[in-house]
Amino acid sequence: MTNVPAEARPAGPSQVALAVAMELVTKYRLRVADQRDSRLGPMAGRYELAAAGWTGKRSTLVAFYRPPADPDAARQDLAERCREALAWGSSRMQDQSTVERSDILLVALGPVRKPEGNDPVAGSVAVGVASVDEATAQVAALFPIPSGLPGVRDLGRHARRIREGATAPTLAAVDLAERQTIQGGYHQPTRRALDSTPVATGTLMGLCIAVWLLEEVFVGKLHGGNYLSLDDFGAASNFGTAGDWWRNVSYIFVHETSTGTNPLGIYHIAGNMMALFFFGRMVEQLYGRLVLVGVFLITGVGGIVLWSAAVSAGLVGFGTTIGASGGIAGLIGFLLVLGRVQGRNVPVGLVSSVHTFVQRNLVFTALFWVFANGVVNNYVHVGGLLIGAALSCVVAPRSSIGGRDLRMYERVVCIVVIAVAAVALGLAAQHFLSVVTQPPGTAPPILLPG
Repeated sequence: MTNVPAEARPAGPSQVALAVAMELVTKYRLRVADQRDSRLGPMAGRYELAAAGWTGKRSTLVAFYRPPADPDAARQDLAERCREALAWGSSRMQDQSTVERSDILLVALGPVRKPEGNDPVAGSVAVGVASVDEATAQVAALFPIPSGLPGVRDLGRHARRIREGATAPTLAAVDLAERQTIQGGYHQPTRRALDSTPVATGTLMGLCIAVWLLEEVFVGKLHGGNYLSLDDFGAASNFGTAGDWWRNVSYIFVHETSTGTNPLGIYHIAGNMMALFFFGRMVEQLYGRLVLVGVFLITGVGGIVLWSAAVSAGLVGFGTTIGASGGIAGLIGFLLVLGRVQGRNVPVGLVSSVHTFVQRNLVFTALFWVFANGVVNNYVHVGGLLIGAALSCVVAPRSSIGGRDLRMYERVVCIVVIAVAAVALGLAAQHFLSVVTQPPGTAPPILLPG
């Protein structure tokens, strides 16, 4: 076995190792391992920094080392480390009956060639290997990295930041973060975010409910010389009023009434508001108010665009649509992609919980869409869902929970979208007031709830 001479090693772990270690203890729930810990077995004392997960159904180890300068010696050294890691993983599964698999990641802090032979995998034990060139911030995966551990992209991000002059945390800071993470249940920053009051969600709900209450008072009744319909409140349609661009926004806040021949209309507003409360609150607390309102409006309008395209293609007949469910479907799609492209540093437990909650609700929602096809506008739903998922690939969660702050152009886009929506709602209000004082209009069209 060839080792780096002690006098050639830097004092303490490398900057890159410390930067990654901070993420290991805060995001991946690992704990810094004492090199004298007997649980490391033959790997004890052979790594400048290691973090491990000893409990649960999965044993995990991420270890950093400096390979020998000689390329052949480095290659031979890595091959032996892989054999030791496989033996360690197998022993953990034997010594701890609850462990169902062992995943190990070895990080070489320097260039090293891939050893000959197959990937180091034995049954439920897998060893991944990555090399990090600290001078160039180049990262390579020599053997596939097990899922649920930092990948090439994550390691490269930390290496680039250190190379660009960022200050790495000290080992004491990593240790403190580990203890605070454990005491805070690994989710303290996220808990603070989830404790915040969802003001924007409440405002959107308030607008929808206020419009619905006005509908309950006016729809179907003679006021100002007119029998008012939902069309007068801003419903979106493909005939007669198709030129009113503002209806592509105002329709979101219009819902079916419980008056006249539709006594069950209250379920439309109640169902949508309940969904908006759950999904809107999650988006607002994880991403912020601007993102919530922006995504809700963009996906709602995007759903109408898909529906209009379907009408133009002859896939569906002319009609009118109302309801917030296009924007709500957009929020569902937005949350489905949380942590997959943006927000990779969000605690994995939170990401898993959000995905489970959203997926379960999406199953029931999709079943309703299928069985109620012809009554609800599924083009708006599908359009909103897809656009929401696409937006989540670009927009990151709050920096306080592992994302990043909104870039300037992202803020500008959200503000412009909200401003245009405000103008649209103003035109809808103006239209409503003008209709009240005009001669009787046509009969209300057949509506397709959103």
